Amino acid sequence: MLTIEEVIGTRIQQRREQLGLSQAKLGEMLAATLGKPWSRQAVSLAEKGGRAFVAAELVALAESLDISIAQLFVPSTGLGGKVLLPSGHLMPVTALMQLAGSPASSPDAHSIRTEEAAARIMAMAADIGELSDQVSVLGTKLWHATAELAGRVGAETKDEDQK
Repeated sequence: MLTIEEVIGTRIQQRREQLGLSQAKLGEMLAATLGKPWSRQAVSLAEKGGRAFVAAELVALAESLDISIAQLFVPSTGLGGKVLLPSGHLMPVTALMQLAGSPASSPDAHSIRTEEAAARIMAMAADIGELSDQVSVLGTKLWHATAELAGRVGAETKDEDQK
């Protein structure tokens, strides 16, 4: 289980490495938004989850790493875990994902969207199964009603023929 700061730190490190940036270079890039750079040690501390972030820092990190702020909150641990908040509350990763807005370009978003789509497909399949059963019941009722009506029409015709 990770703290929210560790989730953000892990995402910073992953994205920084994807972009081929050193910690020192990322620190320099942050100066464009924050007005002063972070040291390599400050970036390292953030990546280890040892730093609480203010809003401007999240904006600067997202801008420098060319990702959305929401993507900083997307854990790389999958959907099964929980994130430890400062209050001690354990938030399910799925709830954190909903709050973060399930970003479209995150590495985990594809698997999350796939899992969500699979769950929706399974729900639709269950609905289709129920509808199929209902259609089958209605079909049987219609067949019986048609047979009964045909029997009545046949009986009436036979009565008229006998008159």
